[in-house]
Amino acid sequence: MSIPTHSTSPANLQTRLRGLDFGLLATLVMCLWTAWPLLQQPGLPNGTDTLYHTYRVAEMDRAWAHGLLLPQWAETFYYGYGSPVFHYYASSTYYVTSALIRLLALDAVGSLRALTTLSMLLAGGGMYRFMRDQAGKVGGMLAALVYVYSPYLVFTEPYARGAYPELLALALFPLVMGRYGRLLRGGGGGALVLAALASGLLIVTHNLMALVLTGLLAAWVLWRGITRQVTAGR
Repeated sequence: MSIPTHSTSPANLQTRLRGLDFGLLATLVMCLWTAWPLLQQPGLPNGTDTLYHTYRVAEMDRAWAHGLLLPQWAETFYYGYGSPVFHYYASSTYYVTSALIRLLALDAVGSLRALTTLSMLLAGGGMYRFMRDQAGKVGGMLAALVYVYSPYLVFTEPYARGAYPELLALALFPLVMGRYGRLLRGGGGGALVLAALASGLLIVTHNLMALVLTGLLAAWVLWRGITRQVTAGR
């Protein structure tokens, strides 16, 4: 009686490897290099907003520890008087850091270090996938590296300013563009829902940056519509 075994032939291995997107893997590896300064030094850079966000991360984690998953009031802020910061400030970044604290056993500072690295990977991977559909794998890699290694994204946001919610919003933006790109290519109702959800995620990540990025998104959608009309009229 023969025992069935999984095929490990070279042909089967080649089929599996063919399914991998090596352009995406190479892009993520090159984007991971942006975390090198964080690996060299402990703690966080002394950015203009770093301390504020560290306090907010710690306060959100404290609320979760007390069973408040959607806190509106930061009880320990302003010498114990409290602050409604989670009520008016887009707070999804702090939910992400609280999840990282629990999943990876980190503290507030460590969660922001991890968030910075994840944001760079998300920005690179999202831009690669967005541009791959329009310019191929090489074009996707070039666009991703230009985006991630732009001075504002790689230095100003995480190191000079410490504006982690803005950094995460910029990391999500290529994914939002990709969703609208699928919608413009005739994705149907499902693509419309996903595009709307992507825009909503951008808003709850950083509401002010969402205004700027939505303007850029609208300009791009308008440009695509005009170029499509010109191409169809030829």
